[in-house]
Amino acid sequence: MNLDQSLEHIETSVVSMGELVIKQHEKVLDMMEKKDKEIAMSIIKKDEYVNRFEEDINNQAIAQFALLSPVASDLRRVIVAIKIASELERIGDYAKSFASFILKDKDIDEEEVIQLTMEMERDMIELLRDSIRAYTEENLEVAFSVSEKSVELDRKTKLFRDTLVHTDTITKKQVVYLSALLRNINRAKDHTVNVCEHMIYKKKGIHYDFN
Repeated sequence: MNLDQSLEHIETSVVSMGELVIKQHEKVLDMMEKKDKEIAMSIIKKDEYVNRFEEDINNQAIAQFALLSPVASDLRRVIVAIKIASELERIGDYAKSFASFILKDKDIDEEEVIQLTMEMERDMIELLRDSIRAYTEENLEVAFSVSEKSVELDRKTKLFRDTLVHTDTITKKQVVYLSALLRNINRAKDHTVNVCEHMIYKKKGIHYDFN
């Protein structure tokens, strides 16, 4: 396998990892809607596959450094693959955290809170899909749109917090757990935006900070 083929293989692995993480978060929506602990268990078990993807990408990257002596532009591709794999691993962890929430019997009966949580999770998934598309296509326009859309998710975060404060039908302990889920969604969003920053570095050779 020559250098170009090896780099393409690494990047294909990154995209496949991204698709798996998206599926994990899609399962989160299904799990929350049905309050299904079997789905929660499947998310937790599948997280091991996400971690293996990152390990495999890192191992492939090490081989590039050790054996093929890539030039500067190729090094960027390898470095970006490593960084994006790390971002995706963290995003996958947040799906696992949602599943753990359900398994701990933290059922919330307040429908408005449930729907708002699911809406935010859907928005995050859309951003993640776009970030993977930006990486796959090296599409700067899509990358910048992810940053712009993330602002709307921040607005919904504030709405969610206000809802929790004024909802009397959930306990303080449940508010704590829901706040943790809120942080998970926003951290996943931040890592998703980071994917686009890494893609820009790959394409342009410059660091761009959306934050």
